Amino acid sequence: MKKGIKFHSIYYRFTLFMLMFFTMVIYFLSGGGDIIIVGHLFNSTKLCTVLNITWIVMFVIFSFVFTKCVISKDGIYLKKIDLTVPWEDISNITYTWINELSLYRHECSFYNVKTMVVYRHDYKPICISNISVLSLFAVKYFSPTAKVDIVLPVLTTLFNVGLNVSVLYIGYTTELLTVKVKPELFFTFLGLYCIKSIILPIVMLKLTNMRYGNYLRHGSLRNPDTINI
Repeated sequence: MKKGIKFHSIYYRFTLFMLMFFTMVIYFLSGGGDIIIVGHLFNSTKLCTVLNITWIVMFVIFSFVFTKCVISKDGIYLKKIDLTVPWEDISNITYTWINELSLYRHECSFYNVKTMVVYRHDYKPICISNISVLSLFAVKYFSPTAKVDIVLPVLTTLFNVGLNVSVLYIGYTTELLTVKVKPELFFTFLGLYCIKSIILPIVMLKLTNMRYGNYLRHGSLRNPDTINI
């Protein structure tokens, strides 16, 4: 496999956001003042600063581990199964969110697995889970003629990132129990997160199946109709 652009698992980003969110909750509830944790007095501002720096360092470290694939002029190399899919075998490439919600197993998940789906002419589609939407641009760079869906995946990704950043920004800049904290704000974000976690994955996957065939489904990445990486 020749050199190309490596893409790594982005699952750690979900974990990172949750850690930063809980750190923000500590800061928000303490109002930036002192807080007692396990019998010890801490300044919440300093504590949260140290914690966030730690999370960011972890983010940088994990950005270079767990390689999912390598995209190059030869095609897409899948490290897990040691397979190179040449560009001539690929019919279409899209990007969707697959939720782990399962009505049959009575499971519920708020994490949407960001998945690049590689459709092939004579074989099963390949689902590369937990991969950045930037992989689509790498595909277009190395194979300009490849059929790639970019607009909807980019818009949903921007919505996701903007929503998460907004929550953290408001949490760190709004004082607890002031006139700035309104029920309307809480319910607005709650509604937006419902759209992100439930409605968008359903719509994206439905549109994908309507366009390329009924291969994908929510509830399990162990789909016999696809190869899951």
